[in-house]
Amino acid sequence: MRSMLGMDVFLQVAREGSFSAAAKALGLTPSGVSRIIARLEAHLGVRLLQRTTRAVALTEEGAAFLQRSERILEELRDAEEAIRGVRQAARGRVRVDAAMVLAELVVGPALPRFLRANPEIRVELSIRDEPVDPVRERIDLVLRMAGTAPPAAISKRLGGFRLVTAASPAYLAAHGKPSSPEELHRHTCLSFLLDGRQIPWTFAGPQGPVSLELKGRLDAGSGFVLRRAALDGVGIVHLYEPFLAADLASGALVPLLEAYETIRVPVFAIYPDRRLPARARLLLEFLRAELGG
Repeated sequence: MRSMLGMDVFLQVAREGSFSAAAKALGLTPSGVSRIIARLEAHLGVRLLQRTTRAVALTEEGAAFLQRSERILEELRDAEEAIRGVRQAARGRVRVDAAMVLAELVVGPALPRFLRANPEIRVELSIRDEPVDPVRERIDLVLRMAGTAPPAAISKRLGGFRLVTAASPAYLAAHGKPSSPEELHRHTCLSFLLDGRQIPWTFAGPQGPVSLELKGRLDAGSGFVLRRAALDGVGIVHLYEPFLAADLASGALVPLLEAYETIRVPVFAIYPDRRLPARARLLLEFLRAELGG
């Protein structure tokens, strides 16, 4: 059990990035935390943490031990909960940070249903596209299209979006249908901008992936702006399917290049560690179901 205590304290230090912050979170003294970590390192025969005057960083052995410890402690907690036969009620605040496109397509539309089903949970949602460290900013769930996690954080794939190429019937009547991705160079294409740069259009062609940078009359950092332009016959769009699903179903937009299956873009949740509170884990599983993960 002493090793289990050492693991728990080690995880808290890795998460907080300092002995004093971990001590405060655990209700211990900094010297007590330091002694527990020293005993754990002596027991294992390796140095887990690199101490400096300003911060604490994981060694290579510490990073490997962190992964194993998280799994072991999670299994232990699951076993304890199974024996008790009861889980803590899901209540309280969940802090979420989502990229703009995910807030528009997933979190925003789904949250009302989640909140109605869980009346004792409150969600605090921030929306930004830059990288976020959930450990340092004390955020329960960070939702991004890339799964790069900072040290002491976990990345989990929730599912993803299919990219769809489409245009209005009016545009196609005037300009014709492209029969291959390469023919898009002869059309007016409406491209998505991220951080001021055009996102290439990607297709899974018969000879392998195809990536195109296409010039058109409108590039924008909003899928809703591009969708509106496509509906008005300005050009062809290449967007995540949820942006266009209703228009495709109604016939307001026509799908193109369906023989060239587009690349599925993954969505990831990044969170401080595997010891998520029940309320955050409930939201995590809800979003995974929404994304088909």
